[in-house]
Amino acid sequence: MACLTFKKKKKVLSERLNKRSIEHHIPLFSNELNVAFRKMMEEATGEDMSVLHHLQYFVLRCVISMAYGIHLDCFGSDMTFAREIITNEADIIRLRSPVSNLQDSVPLLRLLPILTNSSFARNCGVKREKYMSVLYDRLTKGIMQDEDDCLNSIVGKLVIEKCHNLLTDQEIHSICLTLISAGLDNTPLNLNYLLGVFSQPQVGLQYQMNALEEILKNSNGNLVLAWEQSNQPEMVNVYVYALILETLRHFTVLPLSLPRMTTKSIICNNIELPANTQLFMNAYAANHDIDRFDQPFKFCPERWLDRNTNTIKQASRTYQHFSFGAGSRMCAGHNLALREIYMFIVRLLLLFEINTPSTLLMNMDPFKNNRNPRATSFEPQPHYIQLKLRKLPGYERLHDIVTGI
Repeated sequence: MACLTFKKKKKVLSERLNKRSIEHHIPLFSNELNVAFRKMMEEATGEDMSVLHHLQYFVLRCVISMAYGIHLDCFGSDMTFAREIITNEADIIRLRSPVSNLQDSVPLLRLLPILTNSSFARNCGVKREKYMSVLYDRLTKGIMQDEDDCLNSIVGKLVIEKCHNLLTDQEIHSICLTLISAGLDNTPLNLNYLLGVFSQPQVGLQYQMNALEEILKNSNGNLVLAWEQSNQPEMVNVYVYALILETLRHFTVLPLSLPRMTTKSIICNNIELPANTQLFMNAYAANHDIDRFDQPFKFCPERWLDRNTNTIKQASRTYQHFSFGAGSRMCAGHNLALREIYMFIVRLLLLFEINTPSTLLMNMDPFKNNRNPRATSFEPQPHYIQLKLRKLPGYERLHDIVTGI
């Protein structure tokens, strides 16, 4: 029954998060980018600053808008609500770590609650149910009032079509949880890491100039066209795409991925693994396999480029990253994450110059920069960057677009 439920939910998510479906949400992403950049422009004084909260709000606003048709005011009336979601989801992903939550891997420990995080876990669950209920209530109220955004949202359509898609209330609730939690686990941290790369002395500026040169070349120097080209289904700026792929490979937010349970007995390297065996995929090791990647511990976006065709090397079994997993259990939201990161980086580089901070420069080694080794995902130490408005010819028009003038 559990396997059947998973397949149903996976099918629904895959249909609504495939490339074609994601294209329908491009205007939404554009609006949320403008919100993020307006706030960043206000703070871009050239002084040291952290932008992680901007990235978290951007991703949260995107997923809430897509899922429920609700537009969160993360910098105003919904700020406390948004911070609660972000903080609690971070606590929950920590609880999924096999090191910090041993009872998940050692069932005997479940009989000894004093040695577990059961009380903390229950509190996280209560908090999650509370804000999920708030979102669902706001959605159903919007549906009753015939609000288009709610009616056309992912969850809104599932609720309206429940009798046709045969999903239960519990399955819809599970899909809601997946939509909220999945993006917050990785997309903001990947963006934060790449901005930290851009802030590195010398090399960071070179990465920015390589990307910006390509962006302007593909738009014949027209900033508005370059801005709009980031909306296109195909990622025409291949160097930007290479930077993203290298960030996903090098950083690998979930080093061990999430645990999986075998549903039947399997043979691996002549060793039998019985059903219900918990398995972990060492995604970080796969992404840094010396047999697959030359100088695997070096950040090198050029490794993804085919210089003969000026395209991204085609993924193969010997040349791909595993940050989204692989196979039938691959993250259903990978198209969404790539589109959000790509649009953000292209437009960020058109608007801002990222400079080296005077303090708290990011350490590019994910392990040395990790402040919580017991967590499931890397939790980077706080780091700063310096943002300065980039004044390219015609930049005023981009500012008008962002500010809605």
